[in-house]
Amino acid sequence: AITTVIAAGTPLEMVCADNIEEFCRARKAEGIGPQSLKHALNIFGGALKLAKRQGYRVPDLAFPSIKVSAGRLRYLTVDEERALLRELDPDRQGRGLPKDSRRGPEIRAGLQDLHDLVTILLDTGARCGEITRLEWHQIDLEGRLIRLWRPKVRNEVLIFMTGRVFD
Repeated sequence: AITTVIAAGTPLEMVCADNIEEFCRARKAEGIGPQSLKHALNIFGGALKLAKRQGYRVPDLAFPSIKVSAGRLRYLTVDEERALLRELDPDRQGRGLPKDSRRGPEIRAGLQDLHDLVTILLDTGARCGEITRLEWHQIDLEGRLIRLWRPKVRNEVLIFMTGRVFD
């Protein structure tokens, strides 16, 4: 993407702040959001640092600060959630799926597992890795509880199962 404003074959030492500014303007005009733009600049900056460590002559560029708003957290609407689960229904028919009568036990189990995983993620708010690392001793079916270790914040939380999760 950087090559859209820096001609191919341009020596690194010839890249200047104007190129970076033009890149930012062009990407914004294409509708690229702040987070994606910041990511692209971080990659380019990292490539320049690597080139410098390897002995190449590179310019000492100051990259613009890109503000990324925290934004509001968006949840699926009830209709969006229903549509998602309908698309993941293990009994669904569709392109790329064998007819229901031809599905072997592995395919059936895989389709059901995916549906169940998404249901658990929707109803608990847990991260995918947290759920996929669950062990049976963390699940209390009688009390309808999941003891979830959250490595990111280094604590354990109790999550109450909804009816869908329990089922």
